[in-house]
Amino acid sequence: SWRNSKDGKTIYGVLVTPPNYVPGTPTKMVVEIHGGPEWAWWSGWLGSWHEWAQMLATHGYVVFLPNPRGSDGQGTDFARAVGNDWGGMDYQDVMDGVDALIAQKVADPNRLGIGGWSYGGFMSAWAVTHGDRFKAAVVGAGPTDLVPFARITDTPDFPLGYYGDVTANMAAYDRSSSARMLANVRTP
Repeated sequence: SWRNSKDGKTIYGVLVTPPNYVPGTPTKMVVEIHGGPEWAWWSGWLGSWHEWAQMLATHGYVVFLPNPRGSDGQGTDFARAVGNDWGGMDYQDVMDGVDALIAQKVADPNRLGIGGWSYGGFMSAWAVTHGDRFKAAVVGAGPTDLVPFARITDTPDFPLGYYGDVTANMAAYDRSSSARMLANVRTP
């Protein structure tokens, strides 16, 4: 667990370490963001096609699986806290977790990657449009332009539940669209 630096909220996650990991040894790390946003990582076998933690750990990576705002596990208000705010406090939750792991000498700040599928892809794209801390990113099926996503998705109630009517709230959808910030990307 760690605390959000803006409001002090305690955030939880899972850390998967490589075999024979020595605590206090800064190690290459991948941050894997779960889909959803309402979903959660757990401590146990993660072996589906979009869950890479154990596979990456066997290749020497520490894998950080945060459960930021929007995740299950801390009540309804926590799960709904990303309404109209994808990439806001949820992103801060993730980055504060990364900072905590760097401070604890778990993660090497010069060898960080990020990735995820669906909402995890969204957050990965968001991260690389808001900084250059990550050396590589995997954006799997991430909604990076929320207006077209909301208009053509096969789950039309999904984006409406977070942002409301597309036409009435287009500015909010655009503010959370990493595709509008491509000029900021320096990360492959």
